[in-house]
Amino acid sequence: MGQIAYGLDENKVAGYYDLAKDMPSVNIPQGLNRNLEWRKNNVWRVDMSKVHTLAVAKDNKPTFYLGYASNVEDLWDVCDEIVILQLNDEATIERLQHRTDNSFGKHPGELQLAIENSKKIYNKAESYSKHPVHFIDASLDVQSIVLEIIRISDKSPKLVH
Repeated sequence: MGQIAYGLDENKVAGYYDLAKDMPSVNIPQGLNRNLEWRKNNVWRVDMSKVHTLAVAKDNKPTFYLGYASNVEDLWDVCDEIVILQLNDEATIERLQHRTDNSFGKHPGELQLAIENSKKIYNKAESYSKHPVHFIDASLDVQSIVLEIIRISDKSPKLVH
Protein backbone atom coordinates (compact mmCIF):
# COMPACT_ATOMS: atom_id res chain seq x y z
CA MET A 1 0.00 0.00 0.00
CA GLY A 2 2.99 2.27 -0.46
CA GLN A 3 3.85 2.40 3.25
CA ILE A 4 7.29 2.04 4.86
CA ALA A 5 7.14 -1.02 7.12
CA TYR A 6 9.66 -3.24 8.88
CA GLY A 7 8.94 -6.56 10.57
CA LEU A 8 11.07 -7.01 13.66
CA ASP A 9 11.52 -10.67 12.71
CA GLU A 10 11.55 -10.45 8.91
CA ASN A 11 13.96 -7.52 8.72
CA LYS A 12 16.15 -8.88 11.52
CA VAL A 13 15.56 -5.80 13.67
CA ALA A 14 15.14 -8.12 16.65
CA GLY A 15 16.91 -11.29 17.66
CA TYR A 16 17.66 -13.57 20.56
CA TYR A 17 19.79 -12.01 23.27
CA ASP A 18 21.78 -13.98 25.86
CA LEU A 19 21.06 -12.39 29.24
CA ALA A 20 23.96 -14.11 31.03
CA LYS A 21 26.55 -13.00 28.46
CA ASP A 22 24.89 -9.63 27.78
CA MET A 23 25.23 -10.11 24.04
CA PRO A 24 23.34 -11.53 21.04
CA SER A 25 22.68 -15.26 21.32
CA VAL A 26 24.67 -17.77 19.26
CA ASN A 27 23.84 -21.38 18.34
CA ILE A 28 20.10 -20.77 18.54
CA PRO A 29 18.12 -24.02 18.74
CA GLN A 30 15.15 -24.41 16.39
CA GLY A 31 11.59 -25.60 16.96
CA LEU A 32 11.21 -28.24 19.66
CA ASN A 33 14.90 -27.94 20.56
CA ARG A 34 14.38 -24.36 21.73
CA ASN A 35 13.12 -25.37 25.16
CA LEU A 36 12.11 -23.23 28.10
CA GLU A 37 15.43 -23.78 29.89
CA TRP A 38 17.20 -22.12 26.96
CA ARG A 39 14.49 -19.42 26.82
CA LYS A 40 15.05 -18.48 30.48
CA ASN A 41 18.50 -17.20 29.49
CA ASN A 42 17.71 -15.88 26.00
CA VAL A 43 15.08 -13.27 25.18
CA TRP A 44 13.78 -11.83 21.90
CA ARG A 45 15.00 -8.25 21.83
CA VAL A 46 14.86 -5.21 19.52
CA ASP A 47 18.30 -4.01 18.46
CA MET A 48 17.77 -0.26 18.72
CA SER A 49 20.94 0.47 16.74
CA LYS A 50 19.26 -1.30 13.79
CA VAL A 51 16.07 0.70 14.30
CA HIS A 52 18.04 3.92 14.10
CA THR A 53 19.69 2.87 10.82
CA LEU A 54 16.37 2.15 9.11
CA ALA A 55 14.38 4.74 7.23
CA VAL A 56 12.30 7.13 9.27
CA ALA A 57 9.48 9.32 8.05
CA LYS A 58 9.99 10.17 4.40
CA ASP A 59 7.80 12.56 2.48
CA ASN A 60 5.67 12.93 5.61
CA LYS A 61 4.84 9.20 5.55
CA PRO A 62 4.95 7.13 8.74
CA THR A 63 7.35 4.26 9.26
CA PHE A 64 5.77 1.11 10.72
CA TYR A 65 7.60 -1.38 12.95
CA LEU A 66 5.72 -4.64 13.38
CA GLY A 67 6.29 -7.24 16.06
CA TYR A 68 7.03 -7.89 19.70
CA ALA A 69 10.20 -8.09 21.76
CA SER A 70 11.02 -8.18 25.47
CA ASN A 71 12.28 -4.58 25.33
CA VAL A 72 9.43 -3.30 23.15
CA GLU A 73 9.13 -0.12 25.22
CA ASP A 74 12.53 0.96 23.85
CA LEU A 75 10.96 0.88 20.39
CA TRP A 76 7.79 2.56 21.61
CA ASP A 77 9.88 5.44 22.97
CA VAL A 78 10.89 6.43 19.41
CA CYS A 79 7.36 6.10 18.01
CA ASP A 80 4.60 8.68 17.91
CA GLU A 81 1.75 6.16 18.11
CA ILE A 82 1.63 2.55 19.33
CA VAL A 83 -0.89 0.04 17.99
CA ILE A 84 -1.46 -3.22 19.86
CA LEU A 85 -3.28 -6.04 18.08
CA GLN A 86 -5.33 -7.96 20.63
CA LEU A 87 -6.13 -11.64 20.23
CA ASN A 88 -7.55 -14.13 22.72
CA ASP A 89 -5.40 -17.00 23.99
CA GLU A 90 -7.11 -19.70 21.94
CA ALA A 91 -6.70 -17.80 18.67
CA THR A 92 -3.06 -17.02 19.50
CA ILE A 93 -2.30 -20.70 20.06
CA GLU A 94 -4.18 -21.71 16.91
CA ARG A 95 -2.23 -19.24 14.75
CA LEU A 96 1.16 -20.20 16.21
CA GLN A 97 0.56 -23.92 15.85
CA HIS A 98 -0.40 -23.61 12.20
CA ARG A 99 2.01 -21.06 10.83
CA THR A 100 4.81 -22.28 8.60
CA ASP A 101 7.09 -19.24 8.31
CA ASN A 102 8.51 -19.25 11.85
CA SER A 103 9.32 -21.90 14.45
CA PHE A 104 8.31 -19.83 17.50
CA GLY A 105 5.50 -21.62 19.32
CA LYS A 106 6.33 -25.10 18.09
CA HIS A 107 7.64 -26.10 21.52
CA PRO A 108 4.68 -26.48 23.93
CA GLY A 109 6.37 -24.25 26.48
CA GLU A 110 6.71 -21.52 23.88
CA LEU A 111 2.94 -21.55 23.41
CA GLN A 112 2.60 -20.71 27.11
CA LEU A 113 5.34 -18.10 26.71
CA ALA A 114 3.36 -16.51 23.86
CA ILE A 115 0.29 -16.23 26.09
CA GLU A 116 2.41 -14.74 28.88
CA ASN A 117 4.01 -12.29 26.41
CA SER A 118 0.53 -11.18 25.27
CA LYS A 119 -0.45 -10.42 28.84
CA LYS A 120 2.86 -8.60 29.42
CA ILE A 121 2.46 -6.40 26.37
CA TYR A 122 -1.12 -5.49 27.33
CA ASN A 123 0.05 -4.61 30.85
CA LYS A 124 2.99 -2.60 29.49
CA ALA A 125 0.68 -0.79 27.07
CA GLU A 126 -1.85 0.05 29.78
CA SER A 127 0.82 1.72 31.92
CA TYR A 128 2.78 3.30 29.06
CA SER A 129 2.26 7.04 28.93
CA LYS A 130 4.93 8.57 26.68
CA HIS A 131 2.90 8.17 23.45
CA PRO A 132 -0.71 7.25 22.58
CA VAL A 133 -1.51 3.53 22.61
CA HIS A 134 -4.33 2.12 20.45
CA PHE A 135 -5.83 -1.37 20.66
CA ILE A 136 -7.26 -3.20 17.65
CA ASP A 137 -9.10 -6.53 17.64
CA ALA A 138 -6.77 -8.86 15.70
CA SER A 139 -9.61 -11.26 14.94
CA LEU A 140 -10.88 -8.75 12.36
CA ASP A 141 -10.04 -9.34 8.71
CA VAL A 142 -6.59 -8.17 7.60
CA GLN A 143 -7.93 -5.34 5.42
CA SER A 144 -9.91 -3.85 8.32
CA ILE A 145 -6.88 -4.03 10.60
CA VAL A 146 -4.59 -2.38 8.04
CA LEU A 147 -7.10 0.38 7.32
CA GLU A 148 -7.48 1.11 11.03
CA ILE A 149 -3.69 1.26 11.51
CA ILE A 150 -3.37 3.65 8.57
CA ARG A 151 -6.24 5.76 9.94
CA ILE A 152 -4.43 6.00 13.29
CA SER A 153 -1.11 6.81 11.60
CA ASP A 154 -2.65 9.63 9.55
CA LYS A 155 -2.75 11.62 12.79
CA SER A 156 0.98 11.14 13.33
CA PRO A 157 3.75 12.22 10.91
CA LYS A 158 6.52 9.86 12.12
CA LEU A 159 6.67 6.32 13.50
CA VAL A 160 4.04 3.76 14.41
CA HIS A 161 4.69 0.37 16.06
